[in-house]
Amino acid sequence: MARTPEPHPAPAAAVRTRVAVSAGAAVFVAAACTAWVALRFTDSTTARPAVVVLATALLACLLAAATAWIAADRVLRRVGALEQRYRSLIDGDPRLRVTDPGGDDEISRLARTLNDALDGRQRAAERRLDFVGDAADALRGPLAGVRADLVAAARPGGPDPAHAVQRALVAVDRLQATAADVLLLARLRAGERPRREILPWFEVMADVRVPGSVGFTVEGDLATLVLGARTHLTVLMQYLVDEAARHAETAVALRIATFDDAVVLRVDDDGPPIPSAERERAFTPFADPDRPPGDGTGLALVIVDEIVRAHGGSVRIEDSPRGGSRLRVELPAVLAGALPEWEAAPPAR
Repeated sequence: MARTPEPHPAPAAAVRTRVAVSAGAAVFVAAACTAWVALRFTDSTTARPAVVVLATALLACLLAAATAWIAADRVLRRVGALEQRYRSLIDGDPRLRVTDPGGDDEISRLARTLNDALDGRQRAAERRLDFVGDAADALRGPLAGVRADLVAAARPGGPDPAHAVQRALVAVDRLQATAADVLLLARLRAGERPRREILPWFEVMADVRVPGSVGFTVEGDLATLVLGARTHLTVLMQYLVDEAARHAETAVALRIATFDDAVVLRVDDDGPPIPSAERERAFTPFADPDRPPGDGTGLALVIVDEIVRAHGGSVRIEDSPRGGSRLRVELPAVLAGALPEWEAAPPAR
């Protein structure tokens, strides 16, 4: 249910008052100074014109104040109308926009800025709806599988109940993994930022589980430092390894190297390479609806991309010299003296 916009007062009279008083005061002070100079440095025969100047200054002050009041009122009313319209659109039809008066003045630029904000809000809402729809589709499959297996187990004369329950448990595991990835991705896109610290890569790799179906080798200096959120970096490495192992035939290799101001991670596999035409799509949520059960949730590289970008880096898929694909991640290197104080890790206790 849309929230009714709270009534908002018209542009405050205090602003108009300040503008008018400032304009009038400026005119009055200038004229008063002129009159004081005339009275101070001239004789009595020229004093009368100075008094006339002072009286005229008072009238000019009133005229300037009135003019400034009217001008400020017109501008502030236009601003107030834009504000009221913007407030009414925040929870209304996302397709509507603030009226752009045209031109290149400040009011027109403000209207276009508000419309840009509404455009961004609409795009974000559409992305959220698309993501929720895709997530619902991804969860629907495992749920349907669980139901089918349980119905089969409960049917007299049906398949072996133990086998049906085992299949249902596999589907539940897939459902849990998908739900966990969806939640993590939603948090990342919402801007979740755990505490960052400086840590070596061997600490990041300490909790990474390597699938036993493939060989795994590491090259490079695991003492290389990185600035980031420990939990997110561990997830990053786990998903890189899992994704490479999913494509590999026999082996996965990780190489860590530092080039200038970047730490480069290269994860290679020796399986069939990801076709060039599908590499961009690999970073799209649920881009492979036909992914077989047990072959991941389809969100691994999407989550990798979100974590890498949150740490100021980039990720892409390349050809591997091992014949398969290479996942290449670049993250900012830790440079001595270049870190804000708030980002440094607290001392160990």
